[in-house]
Amino acid sequence: MNNCELLAPAGSPEALKTAAECGADAVYLGGNAFNARASANNFSDSELAEAVDFCHLRKVKVYVTVNILIGDKEFDELKEFITKIYEAGVDAVIVQDIGVAMYIKSIAPDLRLHASTQMTVYDVEGAKFLKSIGFERVVLARELSLNKIREISTKADIETEIFVHGAMCVCYSGQCLMSSMIGGRSGNRGKCAQPCRLLYNVNEKNGFLMSLKDMCLIKHLDEINKAGVTSLKIEGRMKGPDYVGTVVSVYRKYLDSESKVSDTDYKALERIFFRGGFSDGYFTEKKGTDMFCYDKPDNPYLKQQQQTSIKTSNYKKTKLFLYLQAHIGEKLCLDAVDEFGNTAHYSSDYVLEPANNTTASSEKIKDKLNKLGDTIFELENLECNFDNNVYIAVSLLNEARRTVTKALEENISKMYKRVYADENSALENINNQNQDFEFSVLVNTKEQLTAIRKTDCHRIYVPLELSECCTGDEIIVLPRNYCKRQSIGRM
Repeated sequence: MNNCELLAPAGSPEALKTAAECGADAVYLGGNAFNARASANNFSDSELAEAVDFCHLRKVKVYVTVNILIGDKEFDELKEFITKIYEAGVDAVIVQDIGVAMYIKSIAPDLRLHASTQMTVYDVEGAKFLKSIGFERVVLARELSLNKIREISTKADIETEIFVHGAMCVCYSGQCLMSSMIGGRSGNRGKCAQPCRLLYNVNEKNGFLMSLKDMCLIKHLDEINKAGVTSLKIEGRMKGPDYVGTVVSVYRKYLDSESKVSDTDYKALERIFFRGGFSDGYFTEKKGTDMFCYDKPDNPYLKQQQQTSIKTSNYKKTKLFLYLQAHIGEKLCLDAVDEFGNTAHYSSDYVLEPANNTTASSEKIKDKLNKLGDTIFELENLECNFDNNVYIAVSLLNEARRTVTKALEENISKMYKRVYADENSALENINNQNQDFEFSVLVNTKEQLTAIRKTDCHRIYVPLELSECCTGDEIIVLPRNYCKRQSIGRM
């Protein structure tokens, strides 16, 4: 039995429901802003709140991506978004920008922080640093070997999360500026155009020369578990529910057993998304040209509309205990208690009367109350206390069942909600900590340089073209045309 958490992508409400139904322990998703998959369907504020309730009822955790670099002018919008997901009860936020992490910690100190893979954490020291500033989990860089993963997981005293399946970048995690430099669409702003998947011609060699195959570590689950990894992450917020359902189901199967991966299941993973085969080159330290897919970068992915969604329900249903009382001259009462002690009560609007022809029986009552359908519950036990000649309409039993289970679900969801208390401005709190901040400024023109040198700026970055104007230790000269290139959106 593998103890690792199985973390699934949810690029849409449909994908989220599929992930939960197929056995994910947690899902990660993005709102309409501040996430690195701006082109995914993502979730509106109301959809996100509903998604959190849906998952929590099924004991599935929800991590929200706030994993882009942001500008100073966006902090008001960021605060509004963090407040909403905090109150909705999300379990953690995935963050790239350390400034954003500090801000979140100051306004919502009990909200868990997970360090995005875009932070490029590849050693024990990096993981320990993030632990020291308030992170509780680090998503490790995708380029690490098993030995490196084991070292960080056992020595850094912080939860570790690794990607086990899905697309890989040709660049180091979070460090690619290719899309930004070529077309002004920055991956660090959620808008990567994936230029690495395009055709190139180098020294008379044609092909998709930078396109890596997808990662697949399904055959290494036992090694990963023994390495001390906390969470196994499946990439794919841009992919549909059929992809999510297939991959989650297969990984769930082998996380819950010690059997060898069958050819049928491995081919199912290839069939749902194929980019010239799978690779485990980084993990096994067998890096080389075999990791690339030069001829076929895009999968023959059957259109999702033509596929049949997986219906397998792998999440564990919650045991339900029902207590019914039905006496002539009194209201019908139905009490519900789940296996965790959560309760709900139903009382009918009118008193019960004697039956004319039919009599009540435990079997008939149980038959109606056991029709729990798509709820999260399964009936564990029913206790009945009723008069033999009491009349209980079938419609009344159905109403009692529906009402009490809905009330119980609402009570469970309330357990995860929070109330946000905005006692002080977070930025004021940071400023009042008397920390010694250093301010660095990038300038493009001689006029800007002259103006900024009149301030208390600690460090000034200037292009090589202005080097003749530069004197002083605070000046750092950058390569020619550096500032011009960055102006198209390095973030």
